[in-house]
Amino acid sequence: MTSVGETHSLRATIEIISTFNTSTLEILKSLANDLPVGNRWFKVNLHVHGEGNEPVEVVQQARQAEIDLLAVTDHQSFAYCDAIIAARGVG
Repeated sequence: MTSVGETHSLRATIEIISTFNTSTLEILKSLANDLPVGNRWFKVNLHVHGEGNEPVEVVQQARQAEIDLLAVTDHQSFAYCDAIIAARGVG
C-alpha cells in the first residue's frame, strides 16, 4: 500500500512529465520543490504504453507496485498522456 507521501510523489511526477511545453529549468525547479527531500531510492517504470490499456488501471497498477515515477512511452502519440494524468485522481 502506498503512503500519502508516495501517492503525492507519483501524482506530482506524472504532472511534471505531462508538461512538455515547459522549459527544462522549470521542470527541475518543480521537481526540487514538489518531491520528497533527502536521500532515498525511487522506484520507476520508464516504459509504459497507454494505448490498449485503461488509464485508471495503469495508475492503479503503478500505485500497487509502489512506483514513484511512471513514463508513458507510446510511439508517435501523446494521446494517452492526458488520460493517464486524469486517472491519477481516481481511487
